[in-house]
Amino acid sequence: MVFLEIIIFFLGGIATGLIAGLLGVGGGFLLVPFQILLFPFFGVPASLGVKLAIGSSLATVIFTSLVAFRAHNKHGTILWDLLNKIAFGTVLGSGLGAYFAMVMPSVLLEVLFGVLACVIGFYFLFPNILPPDTAPPRPLPSIWLINLVGLSIGLLSAMLGIGGGLLFVPVLVLFFRVSFLQAIGTSSAVTCLISFFGALVFLVPSISHQVYPKALGYLYLPSFFPMMLGSVLAAPLGVRLSRVLSRLLLKRIFALIIITVGVFMILPTILK
Repeated sequence: MVFLEIIIFFLGGIATGLIAGLLGVGGGFLLVPFQILLFPFFGVPASLGVKLAIGSSLATVIFTSLVAFRAHNKHGTILWDLLNKIAFGTVLGSGLGAYFAMVMPSVLLEVLFGVLACVIGFYFLFPNILPPDTAPPRPLPSIWLINLVGLSIGLLSAMLGIGGGLLFVPVLVLFFRVSFLQAIGTSSAVTCLISFFGALVFLVPSISHQVYPKALGYLYLPSFFPMMLGSVLAAPLGVRLSRVLSRLLLKRIFALIIITVGVFMILPTILK
């Protein structure tokens, strides 16, 4: 049973790494529902499933986004000026979001995750809503507004275990008029920050007590290690694919995947 658990989560990590490198989204929006779906088969109680999934997802995304960030940086698609300005708000928001996730009801987290994924997915499903990649970028707003954006993205992303790219990519494309490739590259760096500090907060309970056997805080080790290994191995391939596939295809892939995930998260709650 342990071997089967390792193989399944490893394969999930490979799929996540491909998506993370391809779209700059960290992959947490896949890892969270993936673990929630599988945990009952491995005896993890439903009362802890969502929070263990979020904590393990954030920890996995640290390594996935780091590999993707390194690859994108080689291609010069990181907007360092924006990254330096948004870092403080992002880090603060990720810590707050992780704390809220530990104290909020699991059902509420699932619904928020699903709704957010569907809304963003529909933006990218209809390309005419988006500015063309040839549109000139807008000048950056004030440092305070940039950090408020970072705080909001960090809070929501860490709270839902999605790393940050799911929100940061559309914000860069829609409001800052950044090209899709630059949005993907910069998002990988922001995702690394959010997941690192969010995961740290999820480890805090381990100082005082054990949340669940084979878990360190809300980091479930049997899913974390194989997912991390699989995602790290696959992320560079995703980055290479992002430079080959068409922009329109990338946007539609992004949209269809996250809408599917969003519906998957909302439906069980509606049908109860």
